[in-house]
Amino acid sequence: MTIKIFTYEDPYKLDEEEYWELISESPWICASQVMVNAFQTLFSSVRDKNLYSTTEKLCQNFYPEWLDPMTTLMLYSSIDSQIRRSMDSVIGGDINLIDSAESSFRKNQKQVLQSIRTLFDFEYSTDNEPSEDLPIDQKILFDLYIKIKLSGKFSNVLPGNISERIIQDHLAREFEASKNQNRQVGSGGYDRIVFIGVHQFTPILARLFIELSNHMEIIVLYNYRSDYPQVYKTWSSVYSPLNAVTHHSNKPYELSTPNESVQLAKNLLQIFEGRRIDFSNSNHISVIEFDTEADFADYVAQSFQSAKRTASAKNINNPLSIMKEKFYSASTHVNEILKTYFPDQFEERSFLDYPIGKFVYGLTRIWNSDLNKVEITDWDHIREILASRIIDVDHQKSLLTIFNRIFPYIESATNFEEIMSRLEDLEDILDSSHRFNGQICYLNSSVEEVEELIVGFQNLQDISTQFFLDFQNNRSNFRRFYRELNNFIEQKFSNDSVLEYEFSEYLKRVRHRFQKINNLDTHGSFKCLQSTINEYLQIDETEQSRSKWIVKGFKQIDGDILINSGKNKDTIYHFSCLSDENVVNPIQSVFPWPLTETFFSYQRNSKFKIAAELYISSMKERENYNRYALIFGLIFNPGKMQISYVKQTSNKSNGLYYPLLLLPANIQPWRNNIFSSRISKTEYDFSSTPCDYSFSESDLYLYKTCQFRFLIESLIKNRTEYSDSYLIRKYIESFLENKVRQDREGDRLWSDSLYKELDDHLEDLMDELPVLKHSERLDMVRNVFNKLKQLPIFPHWTVQEEKASLQRVLFLSNFDKKSIQNLINDGTPLSDCLTEENLGDFRKYNKEQSVACNLCPIQSICLHRRIVD
Repeated sequence: MTIKIFTYEDPYKLDEEEYWELISESPWICASQVMVNAFQTLFSSVRDKNLYSTTEKLCQNFYPEWLDPMTTLMLYSSIDSQIRRSMDSVIGGDINLIDSAESSFRKNQKQVLQSIRTLFDFEYSTDNEPSEDLPIDQKILFDLYIKIKLSGKFSNVLPGNISERIIQDHLAREFEASKNQNRQVGSGGYDRIVFIGVHQFTPILARLFIELSNHMEIIVLYNYRSDYPQVYKTWSSVYSPLNAVTHHSNKPYELSTPNESVQLAKNLLQIFEGRRIDFSNSNHISVIEFDTEADFADYVAQSFQSAKRTASAKNINNPLSIMKEKFYSASTHVNEILKTYFPDQFEERSFLDYPIGKFVYGLTRIWNSDLNKVEITDWDHIREILASRIIDVDHQKSLLTIFNRIFPYIESATNFEEIMSRLEDLEDILDSSHRFNGQICYLNSSVEEVEELIVGFQNLQDISTQFFLDFQNNRSNFRRFYRELNNFIEQKFSNDSVLEYEFSEYLKRVRHRFQKINNLDTHGSFKCLQSTINEYLQIDETEQSRSKWIVKGFKQIDGDILINSGKNKDTIYHFSCLSDENVVNPIQSVFPWPLTETFFSYQRNSKFKIAAELYISSMKERENYNRYALIFGLIFNPGKMQISYVKQTSNKSNGLYYPLLLLPANIQPWRNNIFSSRISKTEYDFSSTPCDYSFSESDLYLYKTCQFRFLIESLIKNRTEYSDSYLIRKYIESFLENKVRQDREGDRLWSDSLYKELDDHLEDLMDELPVLKHSERLDMVRNVFNKLKQLPIFPHWTVQEEKASLQRVLFLSNFDKKSIQNLINDGTPLSDCLTEENLGDFRKYNKEQSVACNLCPIQSICLHRRIVD
């Protein structure tokens, strides 16, 4: 094993290093495609541009079958079939303990798969039992690995040893486009290969690294500064298992004239080294605080949208190249949000990003494989299915829109039969007159729409049965399912000439996988299918596609910063998501469950022991790599700088990365001004409207309490409509109260008869209402009773009482609140409020939160949180 390690301080002057001749003619393996792009640009005049590749491509070249999705599916199937046996072997007859362990393994199935892959990658011996010192979940994992390995299914998928000839063949394929033949040795092969900037090793990469080192010289190259050892020693820690001599650069890099970015880098370096900081030349750091990842995504989207507009006007293909603000994040999860904003920017998308994916995934969530029928446990799965529009009856109408309007009437149904029965009942109701003046959402549907939904649900039932019936008893159930799915897709899309090109190409690749599975005799439980379907049909993101991410990861900082050197000095380099949660990764979280560092210390019987140590050392240094990457970006930043973090992620509160808190910082919460800036420019000319608005007292009440609600209900929808089950019940309470007040005007109140009267009225309305629980009916009657029993006598039905009844159905139980009454009865007449001048200028639509908000029927579309006045 021949491995040499060299360092550099100035990446722009690699060609001036003493070892340049040693590496200049050899292939370079980079950590990311972004780094490949950077070095191809920087050294285009002195190196063949084809002598570059990425660690990901290299692994894919050497282990194509092992990294194939088909192998992933087979591994899932093997885990699914063997997991119970392993638990019986390790635990014995304790049923409760077995059930608990099985639940944990199935819940973490994806991580268990990664752990099994890791044990295969390092070829742990199957001759030894797991160490007695291991916790029970790791003993189960190792026993599971032994059973799967001894099955022989994967013996030809992951080659045990790679010969010299095979290595040279693979490298020739990897770099076959190279025009420069001078770097080849006498045998026509490669005698040296360079790994540059590779800090994080996956198990399969660590294995390949050691395999290559057994047949050729490996040069490791990384950035290092000896004057800041605490930060840069992370590199030597990663490669310490190799026991290789490190040759440090003799070309020091002098930090440029300090701009705010370089100054911050210096201060952070001083903190990490435990040295005193001179604050005399330090300005306050500008830090943006985002409430959520969605807010950060909005901020990025506005910047990218601006670049897209400019790129379109100037015929520039890549808007990323002209963004005035470039983003690097300690967490790239924000790109998942941005994919929904700009799907065309992200070349590879998940199966679930497409309507067909959402549809099929939803089907797997509503099918009960034990009962062999559709069962509703989460209505969101139904919404996902309908949102795909795969089963729309009339393509001019969306079944999801119809469903959302009808939903409160069928909400308590739990199975397919109940849903169909409720829909048929609703048809009968809509065929007759009803009493709620269009204020309950489902009563505003048409019989034709309900019939369309019935047909759609029937199609859903038929397709689910076609896919999953008798799934558990079919020996080759995976093959059968994917064959049915392939037939369905072919039937659904084969004649669709308007498919977007990108989706059409995706379907071709997915159907190619369907063809491969025809030769696979694999089966598993329905839960296994649920876990694997997205992963199997995922067209994996590549380093090439990740290089087009709008927000780059820390792994991409070095390459992206270098490639932008010398460009516009006004460009802002934005280092984001800098919270302790994202930058500081505890060691427990870096290994896939249930693996831990302890496992590797006890279980040493691995064929690739050094590779395992290399993997472990790189995982342990992940936090320190994030720290290094941030420093690299700040030091070589050619432009301006911005720092930010996200305050809330996954219901957790995050703090700014702790070293930044030690420096003087100006933290500013971000407010999205895009809506207010657009609304402030918006005016509406009522004189150009062909219809005349005739406003009533109810419109006046809405305008006085909330102009946004007035806009939606009076100007756009022309009615108040309750679509939430709770609000419908509160509306019925107001309706009951009004009816009893009107029926009993002038009468004395008798508590004994009032309760029964209210219950009878509610019973009379039940044929038009959703199915109510007994407790809900009791609460509704009791609420109205408790309000009315305070009256000594029912007031006469005067004009004032009629106005109060109108206000009651608009504001529900908030009607009696003093603040609401003060707004409604401020004395301003309708003619002074609802004027063309007031209504035509959207800048006058003020929104202030009040007690009315908690029972407002337009809560779901209210812009209060988005508008900045």
